Amino acid sequence: PAGLTQLRQRELNFTHLQLFDDVRHEYTAYAQAIDNSNAIGASVTVLTQKPLEKIDNQGNPTGSFNSYNGALSLAYSHNFGIFNAGITAKGIYQKIDDVSSSGIAFDCGMLYLHDSGVSAGIVVQNIGTKQRFNSVAENIPLVVKAGLAYRLSIGSQYLLTNIDGLKAQNSSKLFGRFGGEAGINFGEEFGLMLRAGSKTDKLDNISTQNSLTLGGGIRVMNFEIDGSYEPFGDLGKAYRAGMSVRF
Repeated sequence: PAGLTQLRQRELNFTHLQLFDDVRHEYTAYAQAIDNSNAIGASVTVLTQKPLEKIDNQGNPTGSFNSYNGALSLAYSHNFGIFNAGITAKGIYQKIDDVSSSGIAFDCGMLYLHDSGVSAGIVVQNIGTKQRFNSVAENIPLVVKAGLAYRLSIGSQYLLTNIDGLKAQNSSKLFGRFGGEAGINFGEEFGLMLRAGSKTDKLDNISTQNSLTLGGGIRVMNFEIDGSYEPFGDLGKAYRAGMSVRF
């Protein structure tokens, strides 16, 4: 949420992620600057999948059921001069068959930007209440992320590299992620971007070659279209398509 203060225009974003086994992730977000130091945003996230088969205690099929997750988020960011800070409040809803649960969680982050092109950030996600399914209450997994990035600009071309680490409350491992983006702008009207990255949390069971994510984007005036491809070994592949408009 801390990066919202970097906006200079209102922005609307739509993203569709098609995962393996017909799992779908839909994301819609809007953000705008209030002034030079403050910005706000809102988003809706929905995760759905195809109906799953019901099986009784003897292993006999008894029909099917649906499951889905959803979240509504409101965010605020402030520029303190030497760094930016932001907070996101999330209302979370989950349903599996006829059992549902809801909860509230917060994300808090800080972002430091230097004139040299170096930036650093940290965010703590899912600080919130427990979610209860029937009589079982569980914490929303707490996640801490920290990262560094460097942007090198040469005329109309640029190269952006980043590396970050992720630690989840329910895991003893520290996961690493790294990637880069190369782009060229043809004035204010047109731009091209190529992206690549990898995640170390996938290397235990999937080869390094299959952990590579590839993507790209095209910007025309205030419209931008993005896409990416990510293999998941035997599980299948994931495809992401997005569109954003600034106005």
